[in-house]
This record gives sequence, structure tokens and C-alpha cells, in this order.
Amino acid sequence: IKQELTLTRIGFEANLEIWNNGDHPLENVTVTLRASPFGNASLDATSLFVFGEPELTDITSISGGVIDAKSNAKSTWLIIPLTEAAPMVEIKYDISGVLRYTIEGVWYTQGLASDTITVQPDPQL
Repeated sequence: IKQELTLTRIGFEANLEIWNNGDHPLENVTVTLRASPFGNASLDATSLFVFGEPELTDITSISGGVIDAKSNAKSTWLIIPLTEAAPMVEIKYDISGVLRYTIEGVWYTQGLASDTITVQPDPQL
């Protein structure tokens, strides 16, 4: 008897677009993503997720990179929840982050708006 079985895990795609309409490049660009239980930003649940290396467009890095003046940059991450993120029932999480950069040596910090995801339990036999 031949049997086949496929178990899958859901991942989420996160996108960040940054429009630099200014006359100076954004330098030292750093993006930090964070997960927290839905509606409770004071608790950190980031360790329950794997954040893949981002796909970058018109930005050199999200860990000290540069966005040229008059350009638009995009970063796309694959976020994969670990089994512990929803062991038995679906659980909602907020994904948010912080953008930091300099313009002519002056530091700026911008919180990123959160988005809610629903993590389903792993399929089990």
C-alpha cells in the first residue's frame, strides 16, 4: 500500500515601501520588525516567528542601508510562525516595526503601523 501525505505551514508576506522625495539620501536605514499578541503591543512575541531575509529594491540594506534622494525603496519579508505561535487554536498577532535613518547626520525614528495576522495551528494527524 502506497500512501502520501503533505503537511503545510502558512507564511505571511510583509511589505514596506519608503518614498524618499527629499533632496538628500536616507542613510543608516534600519528596519526592525516585531510581533506582539493582538491588541497588546507591550508584550513581545517576536521569538515565535522566523523573519526571512528581505527582498530589497532600491535600498542597499535594512541594517544600515541607503535610499537615494528622489527614489522609492521596497522591502519584502516572508514571516513564518513557529508551531508555538498557535499550538492548539488560531491566535491573532500584530506585526509592527521601527524605521530608523539619518538625513545629513540627524537621526529620525518612525514607528511602523501594525497589521494583524491570524496564525492557524500546524496540521496534525
